[in-house]
Amino acid sequence: MLFVYGTLRPGFGHPLGIRLAGSGSHQGSAWVGGCLFDQGDYPVALPDPLGRFRIVGELFSLEVGNSLWAELDAYEDFDPGDPEASLFERCGVEATRPSGAAVSAEIYWYRASVRGMRRIESGDYLKFAI
Repeated sequence: MLFVYGTLRPGFGHPLGIRLAGSGSHQGSAWVGGCLFDQGDYPVALPDPLGRFRIVGELFSLEVGNSLWAELDAYEDFDPGDPEASLFERCGVEATRPSGAAVSAEIYWYRASVRGMRRIESGDYLKFAI
């Protein structure tokens, strides 16, 4: 399962997001604990260990071994063989559906400083950007 919170969400028209949605794997909306920041061209997310903030996004079912994982990793500047040199890191996270059901998913957390970036108060990049 993949949790997306930025330009790959339905509604942005990103080619990779369209391919992801077109795979028939969309599982609906969810949220994760974290903070969302406006980087300029896209949002970045950091975990919130205190659980005060939420990031709104979408869940996609994506099997291990699906070639889209490699494309997503490249798009997110994540090298599984060298996470320390990556801008983002793909990590496991608990996502909560509107029903309250929790599911395990993967998310791309930002690894660099957010100093000078504006926090997206709503945690919803789609509402923020449109």
